[in-house]
Amino acid sequence: MNEYICVSASSDIKVEFKMPKEAEVGSSIELRCEWRIMSGSNLYSVKWYKDDHEFFRYVPDSSQRTQTFPRPGVTVEVRPLI
Repeated sequence: MNEYICVSASSDIKVEFKMPKEAEVGSSIELRCEWRIMSGSNLYSVKWYKDDHEFFRYVPDSSQRTQTFPRPGVTVEVRPLI
């Protein structure tokens, strides 16, 4: 399986991903995406995928800001933004 990270952002948004480099099969891990918006820009969305299928979406300007989508092998625990 190929693993990759694709980031689509502008120079006005600084993005940092935090995740373990390795994990045991079947273990739990934490994925974090942190961003800093510069120059009055807006963040449109943050999306996470597994095997080309979306399992998490955060759209700050949407009426339903956070959405999760069932995927085998994925359990999403949504925590409030700090």
